[in-house]
Amino acid sequence: MLLAIREKAQGWFAWLIVAFITIPFALWGIQSYLGVGEEPVVASVDGTDITQREVEQQVRQMRERLRTQLGKSYRPELFSDEMLRKQVVEQLVNEAVLRETVKAWNLRFSDDFVRRYIRSIPYFQTNGKFNVEAYNIAVRNQGMTQRSFEESVRMDLVMEQLQRGIIASALATDREVNDLVRLRDQQREVAWLVVSGKKLLEGYTPTEEELKAYYEAHKEQWLIPERVKVEYLLLDPEVVGSAIEVTEDKLREYWRQHQDEFQAPEERRVSHILIAAPEGADAETEAEAKARVEDFYERLQKGEKFEELAKALSEDPGSKEQGGDL
Repeated sequence: MLLAIREKAQGWFAWLIVAFITIPFALWGIQSYLGVGEEPVVASVDGTDITQREVEQQVRQMRERLRTQLGKSYRPELFSDEMLRKQVVEQLVNEAVLRETVKAWNLRFSDDFVRRYIRSIPYFQTNGKFNVEAYNIAVRNQGMTQRSFEESVRMDLVMEQLQRGIIASALATDREVNDLVRLRDQQREVAWLVVSGKKLLEGYTPTEEELKAYYEAHKEQWLIPERVKVEYLLLDPEVVGSAIEVTEDKLREYWRQHQDEFQAPEERRVSHILIAAPEGADAETEAEAKARVEDFYERLQKGEKFEELAKALSEDPGSKEQGGDL
């Protein structure tokens, strides 16, 4: 990702990001990133360490994705660990740079936008509609809460937006444009001769010694990848389940023994109206703030909606437009 940015973006911002990564290596050298503890550090971006364990885990995942995507065409010798590790380290460094930039610039999407985006994900939909149960199960299976999952999605969206902005602002020099045009419009004259293998072999029979000598010189051409013969038994849950009769009593007993599996963690949704008083404020300022709070309380007791009061009177810019929702 960062390689693409550095190749396409020529402005001061792109070079600032490149320098952001390069300076630590220039000042302290690669040895400072090797680490001496149980978690060897491969690279560090503005204090964020990328460990050897993270890299190896990503390499395994990348290899599995390649194996799944290529199927029978997958050849492990074409994807060495060294090549995959280099790509993974570059990807993790790029993500760390974008993440730190997002935090430094305080970039974010609103809660409403993030939730609408999550609702649009097909994986969480049934018959084209958002399925709350499927969403909750998927979030729980990842060991996350709804809030932490939303924050993760928010960071991914902002990082993607930032990356697109950098690439979209890329500039090309006149020399680069001319080189591209020259390469695209160039022409070559090609001549070839077709030689028939059958005609070359007519009237020629190799001797036993020639065949043996050729085989000894080219043994690797007759090598095949190691193969394994596997026998397995497939247990289909639907087939097995169709032969089992489950009574109401058995279902109740299973539920009683596994109640924890069917319970979701308790959650709270909090909203507030912020009335700010500077630290060390005098008694008059504090009294004014207290009076405003009491006024809000009385208006709520009279039936005014909390969300409308928050939008109109809250001093918290982060939650004001969401009716005070935190």
